[in-house]
Amino acid sequence: MGDLLENAADMLKLGRLHFLAGGVILYIAGTFLAYLFGYPIDIGRSLLGYMILFGAHLSVSYSNDRFDMDADRFNESSPFSGGSGVLLKRPELARASLIAALLLIFVSIVSAAAYMLIYGFDPLLVLFVVAGNALGWSYTSPPLRLAYRGMGEIATALAVGFLVSVFGFYIAASEITVEYFLYGAPMLFYGITFIIDVQIPDMEADRKGGKRTFVTVMGREISFRAIALLNGVATLSMLTVWVFSGRDLPFSMLVIALLSILPLIASLPPLFERGLTRKNASKYSSAIMGSNFLFIILTDIYFFFLLL
Repeated sequence: MGDLLENAADMLKLGRLHFLAGGVILYIAGTFLAYLFGYPIDIGRSLLGYMILFGAHLSVSYSNDRFDMDADRFNESSPFSGGSGVLLKRPELARASLIAALLLIFVSIVSAAAYMLIYGFDPLLVLFVVAGNALGWSYTSPPLRLAYRGMGEIATALAVGFLVSVFGFYIAASEITVEYFLYGAPMLFYGITFIIDVQIPDMEADRKGGKRTFVTVMGREISFRAIALLNGVATLSMLTVWVFSGRDLPFSMLVIALLSILPLIASLPPLFERGLTRKNASKYSSAIMGSNFLFIILTDIYFFFLLL
């Protein structure tokens, strides 16, 4: 019984459940956007729709830990980087981690098919979910192993910056409209900054493990500059949307642009430090990550009050 409980506890640690919070708040943003554009408010439908995303998102933690084992040997686990550390202590769970990832992908796709039948969605829903799962799997898993081939940033920008929030919109609206992209396009920049930020503390380990990422190629200082630049471009793009399309939107893009100053400010301090150590880099990365979470949460709250 003791071994069973220990295995269950370690499998939960492998899932790194706190990462799901990012998916939840992005999904909520997309859902609220659909409601703001006049689509019927149906909380139950959106909650059931999230279960499709839940399986897809959680599967990535299990597949990443399984196929990042070699790189993680040189690393230290932290809340947002370095893997869970479980498989380094208990490599016998590697097979279980892989099975968990595949089962979660299966559940996500089957849930999408069932959802399509229940709510009369177009088959595009299932294709969307299959593509999203394939993208998440391919980040570290064979045959593509995008993070090892210099394409991990593109995959994450699509997944974090676009697919999650647009999925919330799609579930609530049954369609994806051009209006969504006035909000969604600037968010792509945050998808890129997210993955660069996560990679910064792991630079040395990723180099030893053979990963070809923006950080392993360019180094920490340039990576922090890239994050600050991308955050600034994101804010400017939101201001541009506000100037040219603000009157046509059921929310103020100016408010969201002002909220986006939070991650921009958080990305500035490391620009003034030279010779960044892993410890200092981790501190700055955590601050940037926290500011991004706060930005999305405040955006969700803003949308919520507009819906009241």
